[in-house]
Amino acid sequence: MFSSPIVFLGFASIALFAIPFAAGSTSKPVVANGTILGQVLLSPVCPVERNPPDPACAPKPYKTIVSVLKSSNGAVYKKVAASALGRFSISVPAGSYVLRASGAKVYPRCTDTPVKVIANKSVSVKIGCDTGIR
Repeated sequence: MFSSPIVFLGFASIALFAIPFAAGSTSKPVVANGTILGQVLLSPVCPVERNPPDPACAPKPYKTIVSVLKSSNGAVYKKVAASALGRFSISVPAGSYVLRASGAKVYPRCTDTPVKVIANKSVSVKIGCDTGIR
């Protein structure tokens, strides 16, 4: 390490600053995780909407697979199964992601859902899937 001498009351001294590191370490810095808490919902489930809304026509949970894609390059980071209630939970490093629920070839057609994960926090999301009922 190099530093310049400091003169204090006629005495010369060397100021040294140390930066801790592990010699030969090639590990990446630790990134704290956050948690995505989500639910996948199917709608509409009735061909005609009513006013007031019919509770039997409320969105229904969808059991499927949710892919977590990195926003930066679209690569799949992880996959998680949504339960029979459409719920899922996954821990990922802080950052920006896109959630993609698997649908069938035509319907249901699920909307890609962007999500920003913050370290040591939980974020709640709902993923909507269109049933095609009109």
